[in-house]
Amino acid sequence: MPAGNTNKAIATRSRAQPFRCKWVRAGCIHTSCGTLVYPNEGLPLPQAGQIFYAQLNRRVGCWAQVSL
Repeated sequence: MPAGNTNKAIATRSRAQPFRCKWVRAGCIHTSCGTLVYPNEGLPLPQAGQIFYAQLNRRVGCWAQVSL
């Protein structure tokens, strides 16, 4: 993998916050702290109790899944 892609992945992960999945329903990931997170089509959905990472999109004020 080119170094540019590796650095981008590391930068994205470093800004992401960990969440614990409570359940997945109606196209949203519900977390144990009450935050709604929009799933990423390219990633598998987390299972209940699983830790995943999400990043806040400041322009629209929504959280989006970035990794498991």
